[in-house]
Amino acid sequence: MIYSLSQYSLQGGRKSNQDRIAYAERENSILMVLADGLGGHRGGDVAAEVFTESVIRSYLGIKNSFIKEPSAFLALAMLGAHHNVLAQRDVLGDNAKPRTTGVACLVQDGYAYWAHVGDSRLYHIRGGTVIERTRDHSVVERMYSEGLIAKEEIRTHPQKSHITQCIGSSNKPKITLGKETRLHTGDYLLLCSDGVWEGLPSPQLAAHLENTSIEEAVENILHTVEDKMGAGCDNISIIALKWQDRATTKPPLQKGFKTEITEDVLREQAMAKSRRRAASKPEPDHLPADEPDSATTEVEPAHPDKRKDIGSEIAELEDFLKKKSQK
Repeated sequence: MIYSLSQYSLQGGRKSNQDRIAYAERENSILMVLADGLGGHRGGDVAAEVFTESVIRSYLGIKNSFIKEPSAFLALAMLGAHHNVLAQRDVLGDNAKPRTTGVACLVQDGYAYWAHVGDSRLYHIRGGTVIERTRDHSVVERMYSEGLIAKEEIRTHPQKSHITQCIGSSNKPKITLGKETRLHTGDYLLLCSDGVWEGLPSPQLAAHLENTSIEEAVENILHTVEDKMGAGCDNISIIALKWQDRATTKPPLQKGFKTEITEDVLREQAMAKSRRRAASKPEPDHLPADEPDSATTEVEPAHPDKRKDIGSEIAELEDFLKKKSQK
């Protein structure tokens, strides 16, 4: 894989920077992560830090160098991060509500996969034009989709900061997954916090990436936003990748993956796949009573009266999908 990468963050007019950006690389893939801690809740910076670290740790912890179900991995990694953020409430003490938005993008073998919660965004840019962006989990995005406001009003509407999904809430987050996307030479993938897109419309954001290096472009975007927004500038952060390799000829990995997913849906999918796999295997002629058949063991849902803690359930589900991807 041939690509260039740049990341940059500015505090803007805020008292502290609650944005976090991170990336990690492996032999045939790279993962980019961005989080924007919710400033209206104590512990937003902690939530953003825990989210980025947790997602990166999940990525680096997979033993198999190739991820066969990238979207499932991203959803699981985000759910695991959500429960890690929830655990911080006890650490931070009374009245702490560590919460964050988040977006992650995996590039593997010339394909891009992404997932997000909240209003941190991903833009896919080609030839100076935004050809895809994530749809915010927010009141104004919903109003726009229902035809109640114009597209141009999303950036300036009084309710632009009212999000409907986040990491760290007592409600389980709904994670939106991007479609599997083949990258073309010169494509950009740009992840940013809401302070960036509030300051620059999409066409101007894309225009900054033309005729300059990705490092200069990212810095120019943030300084342009900071100058434009002045003292009211939010934390602003970007991590961006420019694909410089050829478009891959390898076939896609995924078909029909849900675009919006929750923990319960993931668990149901894993159980169904496990049951199908078990049903397709022939019954052994003889199996000692004290040696369970590990090849057909299912990840059983917990009985309501004997329910495991959610961390254990997520770990089981992750383990199931990791083992499945290694087959």
